[in-house]
Parts: sequence; structure tokens; C-alpha cells
Amino acid sequence: MEYNDALAKAKTFIDNEFQTIKKVVDLEDSWVFVGGSRIAGEILMDSTKIRIYKESGKIEFFHIPPMENLHLLKKGKIIYKMEA
Repeated sequence: MEYNDALAKAKTFIDNEFQTIKKVVDLEDSWVFVGGSRIAGEILMDSTKIRIYKESGKIEFFHIPPMENLHLLKKGKIIYKMEA
């Protein structure tokens, strides 16, 4: 799956009046799209996280905990981060 296709799929879950994509992390085999809550026009805390696998296009929610997922995010490469 191409990145732009994955981004479009992630936006169906995350990009709406209540949240937007705040950060994207490349985990080598997948991307994690991190949503940020939208309150009064400002983007605040992290909200929904969606993981999309590059090879299969499989989509799943990405939860923390488990701590293993936090470690994966820390090891991954940030390829997009919304400016403050």
C-alpha cells in the first residue's frame, strides 16, 4: 500500500470536526496515524491512533498500553508532525 492511500484511509477514522491527524510514525512494516482532539479550533491531546500495515493494507486501532506499543512508537520514525 502506498503512503497516500494509507493516509486517505486513516482520515476516514481520524479527520473530522472533533479530531485531525497530529502525527504519523513509520514503524517499517506499518504507519501509525495519531489523531489530536480538536477543541474550539485548537488541537490538544492525542486521541485515536490507527495502524495501517504497508503490505496488506490491514487497519487496526493502536492502543497504549500495552507498553510494547509505546516502545514501538518511540523507536519509529516521525514522518509528519503538526506544527504547534
